[in-house]
Formats: sequence, C-alpha cells, structure tokens
Amino acid sequence: MLKKITIGLILLILVSCSAEKSKMENQKEDIKKTEKQKPGEHKSIHRQEWEEHKGKDLNKHLGSTKLDIKIEKTETITANVNKHFISPSFSIIGDNLIFTTEGYNGIWSYNLTKETIRQLNSLPGSGYKFEISNDGKKIYFRNKTFTKNNPKAQYTIVEQSIENKKMNILYISKNVLTPPVQLGNEILFLENDKPKSYNLKNKKVSGNVTSSFITVVNNKLLKFTGNKSEEISLNGMKPVSAKYTFDKENIICLTATKGVLLLDKNGIPINNFPKAFSLSKLNNSNLVVFTEEEDNGKQIIKSELYVGFTNSDKKIKLSNLEDKKVFNPVWSPKGNKIACNTEDGKIKIITLKINLKEK
Repeated sequence: MLKKITIGLILLILVSCSAEKSKMENQKEDIKKTEKQKPGEHKSIHRQEWEEHKGKDLNKHLGSTKLDIKIEKTETITANVNKHFISPSFSIIGDNLIFTTEGYNGIWSYNLTKETIRQLNSLPGSGYKFEISNDGKKIYFRNKTFTKNNPKAQYTIVEQSIENKKMNILYISKNVLTPPVQLGNEILFLENDKPKSYNLKNKKVSGNVTSSFITVVNNKLLKFTGNKSEEISLNGMKPVSAKYTFDKENIICLTATKGVLLLDKNGIPINNFPKAFSLSKLNNSNLVVFTEEEDNGKQIIKSELYVGFTNSDKKIKLSNLEDKKVFNPVWSPKGNKIACNTEDGKIKIITLKINLKEK
C-alpha cells in the first residue's frame, strides 16, 4: 500500500513539474513577443501579407492593387541645424538614423526615441558609403588622410561606436581602399581592386573572403569569392555603383542608362526600375521606395518619390509631399517610416499609412 502511495506521489510531482515547465516556457515566449513588439504596436499589413505568403508567388498576393499607401505625416528632424545633410540610413531596429553632410564630411546620428541629434565624427570623407553594423551599435567607414611630409594619401578602415563615439582602426594602408561592407562576421573592402576581409571574431585581415562579395570595379559588376573574381553580365547595361540592401539579401545596382537594377545576393537580376536613381528595400517585404529624377543637362529639375514592388513594375506616387525634390529614400525596419533628404539639405522622416484596399 505504501509503495502505491509513493508511486502516486512521484507521478503527481512529475505532472506538476511538467505543467510548471510548460507554463514557464509559455511565459518565456510571451516575454520574447513583448520584447519584440512594444505596447500599442502591431505588424504592418504588408508584413503580415509577406509572412503569410512567404515562399509563394507574391505577384498573386502583395501588389499595388491590394495596398493603399498614403503619407500620414512628415517631420523635418534637422530644421534647427545649419548643415546640408544627405544620405540617411536607419539602424537595424530603427532607433537611430545615421546621415552625413554634402561632400561626405562627418557623420551624424538622430535618436528617434530621444529626438536628439549629435555629431559622431567630423572626419573628411567618412560619410561616403558608411556602413551601419548588423547589430546597429556601430558604424564602419573609410578614412583618407594626408600629411605634410607625405603627400600620398593614407587610407584606414574605421569602426566607431554610435553610443560613445569611440573609434577603432581595423586596417591601415597606403594603397587605395574602398568603403567597407559587412557580410556576416566579415568587414569586406577592396585594396587596389583586390578583395580584403577583416574578421570580426579573430581580428585578422585576409585576402581570402569567405562571403561572396559583389561590387562595381571600373564599370564592371564583379563577384569576389576567396581571392578570385568573376564578372556578372548585365546584358549590356553599364553598372555605375552597387550596394547591398540592409538585410544583405539583395543588391541595388545603379546603371548608366537603365536606372536601377535589383539583384539577388548572387547577382541574378530580379527587377529593373528604368527611371529610378536611388532605391531602398524594406526588410522582410517586397516593398521598395525609390526616386525618379529628371535633369536638363545642368541640374536636376524634378525628383519624385514612389513606392514600388520587387516583383512588379507597378508603382504608387507619394504625391502629397511639401517638397517637390527629395533624394536618397530609405525604409525604416519598423515598416511605416521612410527617411530622405531634400534639395536644401534637410533630413525628413515620412510616416506612411498602409492599408489593404477594400474589395
């Protein structure tokens, strides 16, 4: 009898522990969800659609015929700073907006929570194609300096903390270096048109790149793997520059005469935006934002903002902007915000209202 009671107690304890463990696991999942999603926030319509139909033919699901996109409000965040700012870029969670000045001199940061602006550095040329780290805590950039005793330029690849502004030199050379790109645990750049990799884990520099690195060299789109390179054919299109989307899943290639090409991470063309000049893709979505510009041979006379789709040639004009000319639009990871710079050098944050159209 005592044996039966003991066995019963053991089973009861096991069931109780199992239930408590299950409860704790559920609580952990709830905490994770809460950490990812702030109170009052919810996934945007287009992201819900994208996640629901991920891996399927998005042409049948997410497209301009299903979405109603309008500008809800615009905010000029640099109105009180007497600088001509350009080239904004959001951090991975959208808490910081990083940008530079005309001429790429210095890098600045705007904290969206505190609504404060501060200068991270004043180094000449540091703002040219700067890179925000994958964790959103640092920036990487190329610095070019001259000395009185040596007129030849010296190049450095620099890592800087956004929080405390502390700088760390990763690589220094008297040879020409390109601006850095982060792919995984590597900081990639070219030295005299040859690939170099700085490994963030072992802090070593190598001529063999682990990741496949795609960039433009002398109007050729090249793919570097290891220490070798191959040219990617664009069917006669002349590439001018290439940059990775923030999620590193796509490459945005500006061409000389055919606007912007959107490629996958292997360099295979996905879509062409023939009149676009600058383009940005929203993470985990098929939405893109881009500008179409017109010039008279001397200056840009028109620059208009559009939302488009990675899988379609349809586009939606964002027409109710105060400024007729806007440049360098970028998506926030939060999905409903876009940043851009205006003709007079102001940085704007545009909040969009995105809904499904009623049937």
